Amino acid sequence: MKNLFTFRLPRQWTRLPMIYESDQIVAEISSWTNTTRIWLNDEIIDQKKGWRFDTVDKEKVSKVHEFRLPGGEHLSLTVGYSLSDGMLFCSAKADGTVFYEKSFSETEPDEPSTLANILLTLIPAGIAGGVMGFFVTQFILGAF
Repeated sequence: MKNLFTFRLPRQWTRLPMIYESDQIVAEISSWTNTTRIWLNDEIIDQKKGWRFDTVDKEKVSKVHEFRLPGGEHLSLTVGYSLSDGMLFCSAKADGTVFYEKSFSETEPDEPSTLANILLTLIPAGIAGGVMGFFVTQFILGAF
């Protein structure tokens, strides 16, 4: 039976939207730069960059964002990765009560790469490699 629910991670940002009372909160995790940022009502209120994560246990690492909502509630939002299975997870607590939890991983692509996609990748890479090889060879061996 085919899985009807599929989720693919986007190229750069994975967004986890949630609503608490009347506030819109979006947690974003960057796949490329390992940055996490938190949006509250369409404004970035917290951003953490870099490779430093807090270790949850032997298999999970996370970043914790803590801030106050406009209504005065203290919110603690945890986003992270599970190293054993490549899953992303997010948990949000407001005044100690969990109101949002989600974890997921990227599914396998349904279709294999086509020949056209492979050629569109390999041809420019081959040309760039040939040009760089020519100049590196000239630099190492001297002018011909």
